[in-house]
Amino acid sequence: MIATLSENRLRDLIRSLENLPNYTDDELLVKFDKYCKKLFSYVHRDFGIRFVGMVSIAGTIGAARFTLEGDRERAIQGLIYLNPVSITAEVEDLGCLVPNTVMCARAAWPEIAGQFERISPGELFDTIERVIPEVAFRPAPPATSETEALMSELNFQDWLAQNGLVDPSLKSRAVEQFREKEIAEQQAAEDRHKQKWYNQFSR
Repeated sequence: MIATLSENRLRDLIRSLENLPNYTDDELLVKFDKYCKKLFSYVHRDFGIRFVGMVSIAGTIGAARFTLEGDRERAIQGLIYLNPVSITAEVEDLGCLVPNTVMCARAAWPEIAGQFERISPGELFDTIERVIPEVAFRPAPPATSETEALMSELNFQDWLAQNGLVDPSLKSRAVEQFREKEIAEQQAAEDRHKQKWYNQFSR
């Protein structure tokens, strides 16, 4: 997760976290790096958002990378607490943000990534609810080879297992197999009957 942070907003957070309401900007600047380290430790402990490092800095605005190690609700709460100018989700964040549809989302990430760029933390949940179902539940393109078809089936079964679900096609497959067996038995019985009559009249 890339969060675009404002130095002014960070100062306000530090004043609240450190109970320093009367400290001026210059006074905070003396230990600003230590205050930020303490702030990021707090966000990691309480919200599961771990500061990785700065990506870029331009004046009083900086882009920082975070990893999301908690659940989605806590992560969004933590991002809202940080009060960044904007956030940009990355493909590595999908395990936290959409754990039940992560494979579908990763496969479609080049297509949908732009909708997760430079949004506010408060928009993240609505964006997930709007975008992810479109790619998670649309029909998969037909397989172009037996190997691709097999891999698609294995990925689907793995997803079902991870989410504690039962393959909805198992029942229909069982019925189909029963019918095939029943038809085969009927055909075998007819063949035996025909063979019996053939043997009687061929003597």
